[in-house]
Amino acid sequence: MNSYKPIFQKVEFQPHVGGKPFSKRMLEGKKGLSCLQALQLAAQNRFRISSNKSHDPMLLTSSAHLGLNAYPAWTGTLIAYTKPGEKFGSFVGYADSKTGERYLFSVPEEYRGESDMALALEAQHARLALEGKNILLVAIEAEKVIGLPDFPRENGWYMPDSKESIPLGEKVKVQPQARRLHRAESMVSLIARGSRSLDFYARRAIRTDIRPSRELSLFVDV
Repeated sequence: MNSYKPIFQKVEFQPHVGGKPFSKRMLEGKKGLSCLQALQLAAQNRFRISSNKSHDPMLLTSSAHLGLNAYPAWTGTLIAYTKPGEKFGSFVGYADSKTGERYLFSVPEEYRGESDMALALEAQHARLALEGKNILLVAIEAEKVIGLPDFPRENGWYMPDSKESIPLGEKVKVQPQARRLHRAESMVSLIARGSRSLDFYARRAIRTDIRPSRELSLFVDV
């Protein structure tokens, strides 16, 4: 993190219909954080980065006074997946073309040999280790890794799963309850949400395609 010290401001979210208001802390300023910086910051300060699923009420069923730099934002949900049809081995790897860093996600034994599946893990349950340009991510407890079968092979609109709100299964028509998946060939990174426009499509976009070196905003749980 060098000498950069991020500053967070408290943001109040008001549900559109019923429900109790809730709070998050949002990264201030125009400078964002890379995926690695976000993970390091959370580990060093014992922050809990707001999960992918927790961004649903933030984006879809509540309102708050957010500045232009609030989104896109990293979530606290790590995702790892291989090329369509490629089976999991011991690790899933992704090389960031900008930095040369290689992210490696350790695959629990029960998921090795599976294909067309995504693995999800909340950042607070991951152990981070740096070995040169290699960034190793290992679940502190293997059972915390969630296997998500039927992870789509291509971008499009899908219904989200109930645990992590990640698009799965068959394509569906554009609708408020669905999510728009953006995927790469393969990836290991935090899921990102939103964009500066925050229109109907951006609020439902699940970005699993953004390279980890991109500097994005961040929300942490209060």
